[in-house]
Amino acid sequence: MLKDQRTVCYEDFMNAVSEKTYFDANHRIISLSQEKLDAILETWESPVD
Repeated sequence: MLKDQRTVCYEDFMNAVSEKTYFDANHRIISLSQEKLDAILETWESPVD
């Protein structure tokens, strides 16, 4: 879940974000601007089941 109840599939989100800091084996730290987040939502938004 991202913004305003809008979602992006995990795989799509992780592929769309290039600014990842690897924290440990299963965690990433991601910092996005509002503009980048909006662009990801426009491209990759998925319906909530």
